[in-house]
Amino acid sequence: MYGKTLEPESEISVHSGGTEAILSVIAAFIEPGDEVIVMEPAFDLYELHTRFIGGVLRNVALHPPAHAGESESKADEWTLNMTELEKAFNSRTRILVLNNPHNPLGKVFKTEELIAIGELCVKHGVIILSDEVYERLHYTETFPRIAALRSDIGRQTVTIGSIGKSFNATGWRLGYAIGDAKLIRHVQNAHIILSYTTAGPVQLAAAKGIEIADQEDFWEQNKREMKRKIDSLCDTFRMLGLSFVEPSGAHYVFVNAGRIKMPSDYPFPASIEKKTRDWKICWFLIQEFGVATIPASVLEVGTFTGFSALAWYEGTRATEAEIVTLDIRGEVLAFTRKMFEEMGVDDRIKIKEGLASES
Repeated sequence: MYGKTLEPESEISVHSGGTEAILSVIAAFIEPGDEVIVMEPAFDLYELHTRFIGGVLRNVALHPPAHAGESESKADEWTLNMTELEKAFNSRTRILVLNNPHNPLGKVFKTEELIAIGELCVKHGVIILSDEVYERLHYTETFPRIAALRSDIGRQTVTIGSIGKSFNATGWRLGYAIGDAKLIRHVQNAHIILSYTTAGPVQLAAAKGIEIADQEDFWEQNKREMKRKIDSLCDTFRMLGLSFVEPSGAHYVFVNAGRIKMPSDYPFPASIEKKTRDWKICWFLIQEFGVATIPASVLEVGTFTGFSALAWYEGTRATEAEIVTLDIRGEVLAFTRKMFEEMGVDDRIKIKEGLASES
């Protein structure tokens, strides 16, 4: 696996989902007061898991290109400043979280970026938690894995995978951690405390599923289908005149939603009225259109204030519905391609005009 023959008993730890695998790694190596470096914007569970164990989060921003908020750009144009990253290390740093492909940005890190990150972790004796649950969804020609680049970096890396993410079946709750035996034994011990075991029938089904997927070229077919959906969403944003960040992996799209307005007199319940604007738009969308979204502000960690958006694909009214959540400094909106297909041309024009009004 990953170009290496693994010892299943000592170099692989099976978990009840990728989420539990991540928590097991953090629980295995973090004591109260220890620090975890996270690149923001970030999957919110990194922060929750760290604080749950008693750790301290250290945030380093991924910087957007100067034109990102004004015109179409690429996820890989968001960059990590290595000087800023090194300043985040100190004597209490124990783990650096790397998410590749990145959630929610969609960035696929380049080999030179990964080596620079790995060298810093080797220099400071820090474990790399490489969350690669979207490993099967990269739209680049190659997908470099930090653990496979150099042996010294690989020895300090625990790679997280997810069967649920790979097969678009997250309810199965089956994930795994791969790494050096000296690291994995501690992860396995944490797993026993947190979950004790993972259902055997699910593991057998997943193993068979991987075998069949390899034989029938499922991974490439699934990637092409997801890329088609991504492209469809991007075409929609172009039609609406919204700038966005095209992802290189995963199934997320950042969109500058600054032009989007919400009815000023919409009646919100008291619990939502007290929330920020992105929560209000999420409520409005589910109530008025049946489109389920999340407030993208929950993906912001620490001081990150750049624009962000989350897109994913889960049927609400139809299994083929394509949902995108848009956010810029707390402003969120969602569209479904299915909804547009069911509308007439006049309705589409009205929607576009409505978005542009008051801007």
